Amino acid sequence: MFDKIKIDTDRLVIRSFAHSDALSMHRVLNDQKVLKYLNYEPMSIETVQNNVNFLIKSYSKNVHKKIVQQSMAVILKKTEKLIGWTGIGELEYDPSQIEIYYTIISDYWNKGYASEAATAVLEFAFCKVKIDNVVALINPENIASKRVIEKIGLNYIGNEKNVPEEHSFYKDFKKYSLNIEQYKKMKRLI
Repeated sequence: MFDKIKIDTDRLVIRSFAHSDALSMHRVLNDQKVLKYLNYEPMSIETVQNNVNFLIKSYSKNVHKKIVQQSMAVILKKTEKLIGWTGIGELEYDPSQIEIYYTIISDYWNKGYASEAATAVLEFAFCKVKIDNVVALINPENIASKRVIEKIGLNYIGNEKNVPEEHSFYKDFKKYSLNIEQYKKMKRLI
């Protein structure tokens, strides 16, 4: 149902992944500054291609009010260059929660692209998919990501403590949340 998404913002196009995005995603997923905050090791082009294929196949599982994985490419309008990804999906260790996420290659940090992409995805989550609540997990060392999440309106609810051992990477991450009623109220105030 959500396999042909295209969201336009002032400076970005956020769209469903295409198989041809693998090379650009390989650059993002091998940026050491990006990997510092993610639970990933540098990936081969073959691994990235397999991941892109997985994400494309995931689109068919997504329906209104139920998202499994909706990752999308973040494209800079001016240059048509893929600069990262964003999306919503089941929280890795608790599929009952829907997480919002974003990653921008470090060459494009501190320009507001993450906030712009995350704002658009938040609207997509609540207005198009019609989910009731989103969460975000932020590495405590990632101050810039914390600012993005707070800027787009999510509220800090505490640090993650009860994380399964196989997902211990997320222990003590800052957890944020926003529900549909809070989102509607926030949009009325803007």
